[in-house]
Amino acid sequence: YFLGTYVNTLSLDLKLGESWQSLETDRRFEGEVSCSFIRDCIVLCRGVLVNRSHGADIPIARLPEEMRPHCVLKFAAMCMVQSEARLGRGSYAQVSLATLAVAPDGWIHGLSIPGGAVLDMTGIRFGVTRGLSLADEVRLISCDVGDARLVLLQGKLLQRCFDDHLYPDAVRTNKSWKVLTAIPEAFQPRQVLPFIV
Repeated sequence: YFLGTYVNTLSLDLKLGESWQSLETDRRFEGEVSCSFIRDCIVLCRGVLVNRSHGADIPIARLPEEMRPHCVLKFAAMCMVQSEARLGRGSYAQVSLATLAVAPDGWIHGLSIPGGAVLDMTGIRFGVTRGLSLADEVRLISCDVGDARLVLLQGKLLQRCFDDHLYPDAVRTNKSWKVLTAIPEAFQPRQVLPFIV
């Protein structure tokens, strides 16, 4: 059985009507990755790549100059590796998380990605504007697209202890939540959304 929270925020399929630009990938990867610049403030990537090598810090692709972050940003990405099953029962896919980093020079790096792994690049999305400061180094970046609002939280929180706070949903599910920062009401989602950070 499954014990945990279902998280569907790692992979996105946004229909924004924006143009996508293909990126040249390192020769160690097969597949296509592209990026889009939403309202000159938010960068989105998409595509699926297969890693044909082994290594701890592998360059994957490079973003255009106008789509580069001001500091190194790390992202969780879905990673699938084909594994041999035991006792001669064929093979199966093992899904896990991979860490991707985007540097100010535009290079997207894969950190400790196993050979043969399939990477979902939609986990990379970030803002290039300053945004609204929330807490520590965390900033809120938003962009209105049609009648919707795309909101990103980006940056690092300092390490500290948090008091437990109960939310209405937590009482029903017998879970407690830790408040990391407050999001202004105009940018809050309509429902609770779990994220992997």
